[in-house]
Amino acid sequence: MEEMEEINFFEIKHIEQTTLAELDSLVQDMYTVKQDIDLMESGVDKKKKTLDALKQKIDKILEAHNKKSYDTEYGKVIRTERRFFTVPKEYEKRHMFFDYLKDRGEFDALITVNHQTLNGWASRLVDEEREQGNTDFKVPGLAEPTVQTTVSLRGKK
Repeated sequence: MEEMEEINFFEIKHIEQTTLAELDSLVQDMYTVKQDIDLMESGVDKKKKTLDALKQKIDKILEAHNKKSYDTEYGKVIRTERRFFTVPKEYEKRHMFFDYLKDRGEFDALITVNHQTLNGWASRLVDEEREQGNTDFKVPGLAEPTVQTTVSLRGKK
């Protein structure tokens, strides 16, 4: 089937005069185009899985070499880590966390924040403590964060 031009049914003056044979032909064209799209999408899905596997492998290699980024002739790969903290649901841990915020004078500012603000605040706090040598620091009352690592490629300019 050749590429069809976009159909504007409002420009067709006598749509009711379209024969059922012409309708069959349109449905056949629609079916063919849909199959082409499905085939292309399945190819894209396979490529995305391959890309994800490559990212995982590159992530492990960068981690093993203690690198956050790496330049190549094809672009720069960058490894980023994000931490995700959640406010505890258990009464005791929740109040431990709230007491910690109160001791720091940050309770009012942080008690009604969304998860992104909590993640940013807790991540900065953990980083500050680690920079001061307190590598085992945990925010009182908060569980260990879920850590997500991603690898991205930025092309050469």
